[in-house]
Amino acid sequence: MKTIFAGDISFDWLPQPRLSKRLLSFKSKLNYQTDIISGGLSGLFKSADLVCANLECALTDRGEALSGKKYRLRAEPRYIGVLKELHISLVCLANNHILDYGREGLDDTIKHLESVGINYCGLKNKTDQNPEPYIYTDSTSKVAIFNYVEPGIIDPDPDIFFNFDKHPVPLEREQILTDIKRYSKDHTVIVIPHWGEEWSFGENGCQRKLAHMFIDNGAVAVIGHHSHLAGMIEKYKDGLVAYGLGNLYMMLPDFSGLRAKRRLAVELDIQNNKLNGYKLIPLTSNNETTPVVDDEIISVSFYKDYRPSIFPDKDKTIFDSLESIKNANVTLESSGQMFNAEYRDSFYNEPKVVQGKLPFAPGWRIKDKFWCGIINSREFMGDSFLDTNVTHLYDDVTSCSAFEIDRSFSKLHLAFGYPEWFYFIDEFICPEFDIMLNNKPVYNFKPGDKLTDWSFIDIDVSDLIGDKNKLEIIVKGKKDKFAYIGWRILAF
Repeated sequence: MKTIFAGDISFDWLPQPRLSKRLLSFKSKLNYQTDIISGGLSGLFKSADLVCANLECALTDRGEALSGKKYRLRAEPRYIGVLKELHISLVCLANNHILDYGREGLDDTIKHLESVGINYCGLKNKTDQNPEPYIYTDSTSKVAIFNYVEPGIIDPDPDIFFNFDKHPVPLEREQILTDIKRYSKDHTVIVIPHWGEEWSFGENGCQRKLAHMFIDNGAVAVIGHHSHLAGMIEKYKDGLVAYGLGNLYMMLPDFSGLRAKRRLAVELDIQNNKLNGYKLIPLTSNNETTPVVDDEIISVSFYKDYRPSIFPDKDKTIFDSLESIKNANVTLESSGQMFNAEYRDSFYNEPKVVQGKLPFAPGWRIKDKFWCGIINSREFMGDSFLDTNVTHLYDDVTSCSAFEIDRSFSKLHLAFGYPEWFYFIDEFICPEFDIMLNNKPVYNFKPGDKLTDWSFIDIDVSDLIGDKNKLEIIVKGKKDKFAYIGWRILAF
């Protein structure tokens, strides 16, 4: 059984209270493109037995927008034809937008899905004790797909959804464990949570804990939605976790659209009620906003086993794996004052960080210096790296990341780069930075020509003395600009 899971779909993007003229123009243009939106992926999806995506809007021209919601998503019912042309056979409705236009909007969505034979999951009635999964069977396997939404991401209050007699299934740990145990004996269970932080390339500790718990209790895969950005893919025991796939198709303003251009789909091979294998399908969009397969991405980022494509040897040690990099000592100097940064896993509740400006991600921050820090990010997807460390600074701030290294390595390989699409935005710059080894300068980079690809330098550490040696990466911000540089250190 070949099943494909894709990301978020919406044919509208309607912030409150205003739309830019540019977005209105884009929306007007899009209304005439329904016949080509599906063109780039229909052949791929047609080859699968089951294709599942998250429908992030109501398909309706009725209903009143729920009061207090900042973003209300709905689309004209005729867009149901795009889902059909994409050969999508199942949509997830447990998300934070499906009831944006109340029960009328939800009822219309269900009616239009049923009219073209597209199944749906992720809804329950108030009187239901246990949610029911979507069941798909073939000659060898039975697949049970459960879909849930994290209550805390429904603005401004989860009860505006859960007070309806039919509503999305809430993500509740004990309920999910019960659901998995009820079906895992006779079915291949797949859990699809709508969760996490919007505009985050990173997953938080709670998501990792839950995903591992679901697989430990019988699920074979956890496929996440909501962040709008393609996040971490983790192989855990015999299961697979995709914390976020990004958007399959969604209207966005220019800046967010550029950041969300790359996305993923996941293909699962299920045989005899077991996960027989999987494949990641990198996606992007062409100039006509059509989703297409992206052949440029040739590497995969794993939580515990990251391998950049330009270093394919499996026996090479990666110095800055996520766990080891947490032990770095990061300081920021601003106006003559020194600050020690703290590693934190989530910034969702820090309202001064503007979503869409810089990525939310695990990393080091100083509470009152929101635009300064080091993050573990997927900002540099494509080319050689899907996962990297990013230093971003605002104003005349200097960052120093210090690491202890031992004598087990003979050479350090530093890769650094800058996302090419930032050059279209004047407020971002590529900063100057220095590499120091045991307080001695090793390398200095002063941006001149535009840095549009990864650059590499070797650092010879074969003659280091003692068990503890200090490597420092010092990045210098610039007044009234966002300084932004990505880097990785590999050790051999």
